[in-house]
Amino acid sequence: NNDNDNDNDSGSGSDSSDNANKDPKDKTPPAPTPTPPPFQQPPFLSKSSKVHRVVEFYAPWCPHCQHFKPTYIKFAREMIPIAQKYNTHVEFWAVSCTAYKNICSGNHIEGYPTLKLFPAGKDRGIDVKPFSLHPFKVLSTFGVDADEAELSGLAAITEKVDDVAIGLRQSIQSVITSKTSPHDIRTKQDIYSDAVMSFHFAMKNSIFMAPGPLVDSTRTAFREWIHLLGDTLPPTWSQIHQPLQEIS
Repeated sequence: NNDNDNDNDSGSGSDSSDNANKDPKDKTPPAPTPTPPPFQQPPFLSKSSKVHRVVEFYAPWCPHCQHFKPTYIKFAREMIPIAQKYNTHVEFWAVSCTAYKNICSGNHIEGYPTLKLFPAGKDRGIDVKPFSLHPFKVLSTFGVDADEAELSGLAAITEKVDDVAIGLRQSIQSVITSKTSPHDIRTKQDIYSDAVMSFHFAMKNSIFMAPGPLVDSTRTAFREWIHLLGDTLPPTWSQIHQPLQEIS
């Protein structure tokens, strides 16, 4: 006790005044850490909603989201009057996971863009692929008895906006249907240049699809992919090998 008194008098002790005044016989356990309240959906995603909802979860910095934006807007404009023909009301929403992290976390969003269909009276969304939207698929998911034959002609609603996919399909088709001329023969330098551009595009846009570090499974797959590239690509492809070495 004398040693403790001397420490307190000299100001070198680390105990706070509360600890110094606390009765050593007091065995009261510390107050438990309060448990955060369970996640609750916002009103437009809750069970109380009486309308069907299509919801895009996105990040403003995500290039895939930027590419998908005009597709989503056009599809919403086309889809609403189609649903009205079946006496069905469908709402379209877009949630920024940068501004509303709690909503995206509560809906288990792990990549962008993520599209979910919320039937009326439900607070859990059904995942759908963003670039495979079709009116019949949406209506049937919402339990609407739609005529598939009538809606089959609307399959190109999203594809018309997806210029990149159209250009790729046309390029592939032209290669298949046309004869290759001597001027169309690709050199090794052409192949190398395409590979370098594809690699850098993938590194910038297709790895970190969500804020924060990669989850363990994704990080492991990414590391294995990096090692596979390093082992299989020609050693002369320095513009790819150099960043691979820096990453690994």
